[in-house]
Parts: sequence; structure tokens; C-alpha cells
Amino acid sequence: MAPHLRPHMERTWSAGERTTGTDEQAILDTGAIYIHIGNVESHGKKLILKRQHLEYSFPWLTGRGFDRNLNRIWVWNAKERNG
Repeated sequence: MAPHLRPHMERTWSAGERTTGTDEQAILDTGAIYIHIGNVESHGKKLILKRQHLEYSFPWLTGRGFDRNLNRIWVWNAKERNG
């Protein structure tokens, strides 16, 4: 079971996103910095990826995805810092 779902929640998908669980759109709408660590294969169709964000890939980043080269850190509502 996905960590953000409660046991009674139905596992359904809509355009690559769960219809229950974390309301990521609402989080982004607050202006808070939101960080998602995942894998392009399993999270690459998230609707929030259409919104402006930063994307990072590191050789040391590990996760549950089969292809480690597809592991990513996505950050919304933050500006890239220089230096």
C-alpha cells in the first residue's frame, strides 16, 4: 500500500494520479515548498508535473523504482539558488 493512503482508501488512478490520498494540487496552491522524491516510471504522469518545478537527478539517489537512473527529486514553489 502506498504510504500516503489509509487502509480504507480505494486505490484508483486518474490520468496518472490517485483519486484519493494526498491533494498535491491543494498543497501547491498554498505556496508552500513541496518536495516529491520518486521515479519517472511510477510518478512521471503526475498532473502536478505540468506546473513549474525544479527537477534533480543524482547518482546516489535510491528508491523503490527498478531503474535507478529514473529516480528524481521534484521541487515546487522554490527558486533555484545560485552558488
